[in-house]
Amino acid sequence: MVNIRDRTDDFKDAVHRSAVSLGFDETRIAAILASFIMRKPRQRSPFIKAALKTVDSIGVLEEFMLKHKKDYVDLYHTTEQERHSIENEVTFFIKSCKEQIDLLKTSINQVDDAKSKGWIGFKDGSMNADTVAHKHGALTIISSLRFEWFMCF
Repeated sequence: MVNIRDRTDDFKDAVHRSAVSLGFDETRIAAILASFIMRKPRQRSPFIKAALKTVDSIGVLEEFMLKHKKDYVDLYHTTEQERHSIENEVTFFIKSCKEQIDLLKTSINQVDDAKSKGWIGFKDGSMNADTVAHKHGALTIISSLRFEWFMCF
């Protein structure tokens, strides 16, 4: 039977000695080792940031509508002026969400940055068809969220 010896610690020591001999200090070595363990999250594209902001706005609208739905429906506890102010706020939220969605629609075919690559990793001057389809799908979902809550009120 063959004896197998784990040489991982020997390898780590050799790497550490080499790093020190190249002028790396302990904090830099620790940072490099930590970067192997915990990878940095990818930078989000402007489209994704704007889409998440839109979803957050729809969430704020949802919370507002749930908070004021009972007051709005109950005619005896609210005055006409209070109902009108609730309607104005909901209308403002819906218009701002619609504007954000329209901005997202216009930005679908724009390349996000110069380093943009397709999903396989090839650089191309145009957007990948899968990326464009994904953005259209995301907008469809966001639009349906907005209209779903509008119809509930």
